[in-house]
Amino acid sequence: MLWCVTMLYIRSQVDKYVLYYRLVDDRCVVQPEAGDTNNPPKKFRDCLFKICPMNRYAAQKQFWAAQRSGVPSSAPDTVLLKKLHHAAELEKKQNDNEYKKQLGVEIQYGNVIQLLHIKSNKYLTVNKRLPALLEKNAMRVALDMAGNEGSWFYISPFYKLRQSGDSVVVGDKVVLNPVNAGQPLHASNYDLIDNPGCKEGDVVRLFHAEEQKFLTCDEYKKQQYVFLRTTGRTSATAATSSKALWEVEIDKDTSNDAMRNKLRGAPTSAVYCLVSVPHGHDVATIFELDPTTMTRDAYVPRNSYVRLHHLCTNTWVHSTSIPIDKEEDRPIMNKVSHYNIITACFQ
Repeated sequence: MLWCVTMLYIRSQVDKYVLYYRLVDDRCVVQPEAGDTNNPPKKFRDCLFKICPMNRYAAQKQFWAAQRSGVPSSAPDTVLLKKLHHAAELEKKQNDNEYKKQLGVEIQYGNVIQLLHIKSNKYLTVNKRLPALLEKNAMRVALDMAGNEGSWFYISPFYKLRQSGDSVVVGDKVVLNPVNAGQPLHASNYDLIDNPGCKEGDVVRLFHAEEQKFLTCDEYKKQQYVFLRTTGRTSATAATSSKALWEVEIDKDTSNDAMRNKLRGAPTSAVYCLVSVPHGHDVATIFELDPTTMTRDAYVPRNSYVRLHHLCTNTWVHSTSIPIDKEEDRPIMNKVSHYNIITACFQ
């Protein structure tokens, strides 16, 4: 029925569930070791999609195109942009009303549907203008926050015992065909090259999931600061500054340092500020990747959620809204601190 929650399960040589990769990564993947119908995946919610009606995107598409063209250069352009924005918002309301009307209606073969990923609240979307990252003769499939015409899928029967107009039954094997593309949705045999865990020497970026900012080290008024940088980009994850790159080092000797005992204290003690040092031979530079899910001596995959646990002070790194460059017109450097309450999540 519309709009039930379903799980995408690929019937092929793989026979595995489709799941969402990571919160800051819009890819959908088939992970063989995650589970199957006999052994459901532990991260069950990652595989859940809601079957939704076809949204309209004509007005929103015009508004997006106008936004991409740049800042309005005249008063008529500003008026036009406001009208397009109003039309886009009206279209969204119409989509919401249609959603409510269709609630509980049975899905039939030949219907156009959209698949909303429950955990990320994004639509499964085909971009026919871009090739897949690995399988170049295929189109790119990702999750999109607003969705677009690439989010439309015909639902077709796999076996001929069903035909267009018949109701879709739980357990039916179906084919999902994008409305605006000539290729059905399928699972690739290619393996992701960035799925292995982090190792010593790897260069990574640390993205604060809540603040949507990268951990950055830069000079301000002839002094080095570690901070969360605000970006003017439309997508925060698109920021590519080399000053937000960090190299992974594995500590091989976590011996106690008596000189650092003074850093320890009660939860009511002062909050520590994260700073940079010119060398890495100090025990105070050691941080532990504290996972947000239960693990057993496993690798930490790229793009996974972790907390940064400071071993010396037994505190966790967290974000603040305190600007370092407060004298600037538009501050972009937020202080990073650490104390005993877990409040931060880096990715």
